[in-house]
Amino acid sequence: MAIPNVTIQQFRPWDANSDIRSACGAKAGIVDQSKTVAIWGSGWPGGDTTGVWAECPAAPNPKFTFRESYWVATFAVNGALALILSLWGANKRWAERNVRKAATYTLNSAEAKRSGNPEAKGAVEVQDDIGGDMVKPTGDLKHSVASTSGMDAATTNSLNRDIQLCGYRNHILGTVCVWSVALVTVLWICYMGVWTGDYYGKLPGNRYGSFYSLGLGNLTLQSASFLVVWGICFAILLTLYILKPHLRNYFRVRTLPAGGQYVCVVRPIREIKLLSDKASWVQHRVNLVTERLVALLSRDKDYTTCLIEKTSEGRIYFNYQCTRY
Repeated sequence: MAIPNVTIQQFRPWDANSDIRSACGAKAGIVDQSKTVAIWGSGWPGGDTTGVWAECPAAPNPKFTFRESYWVATFAVNGALALILSLWGANKRWAERNVRKAATYTLNSAEAKRSGNPEAKGAVEVQDDIGGDMVKPTGDLKHSVASTSGMDAATTNSLNRDIQLCGYRNHILGTVCVWSVALVTVLWICYMGVWTGDYYGKLPGNRYGSFYSLGLGNLTLQSASFLVVWGICFAILLTLYILKPHLRNYFRVRTLPAGGQYVCVVRPIREIKLLSDKASWVQHRVNLVTERLVALLSRDKDYTTCLIEKTSEGRIYFNYQCTRY
């Protein structure tokens, strides 16, 4: 029996045979296909058989055209994020053009500038909290200062020389970028969950109960797409973990430490390895690889961002590793 062309209103490419048989059967006036119509090469239904569906040769494996709605949405969201990040990169370079070379200070150089002595040596002066006068220490105080300064001078100067101060201030476009990165990361995780649910046929709506619907009904295409989505999610999370110490300040405009809203204190992290002279060749290689991996993951330095505050007299300050009693 020849059936004229049939229009399928809601065609599901992941379940094409079922949609085609239902539409053609309805056009031919077949009420219940499960009892009266058989499928060639499969079991025959009981009772009277009024027709047989002929199976066409297997179609070639489906391929994405990337015009599917979910791929269009994926490209649109990530393209918008790339555009925002590009605009921020250009704006950041322009805003920091005059301070990039002068925006980093060390505590040692700042102390030398304040005291007027590059070696930070000289008489120790104590400021009276009440009168504000400078009082020269005498007696036991001078002896105490002399005994402790000789013991801690080398360590203090070494630490101060390595600690760097960088100033930053917020920018509306940078804040938008931070929230955009967070939103797109969450969307990618949810997207991976959608592909997982589709593998088990648990997507809501018309796709419910249909396996591999996002993969056009093909298990191979579904599995390959899921692996790509999973790999992208893993790469995003790994990148955010590596860039975590720098991420928030990257989306701020760098300034001089005294002219920003925040100060980033960068301090190297040094490990003390005991019995390093007796280490074997294997242990030496393991330590070398570990050091390079720690540097690659940005874990060789400690990054602490401190808020700049003001006193009642208008002086600016920030708290860093401060213990108050």
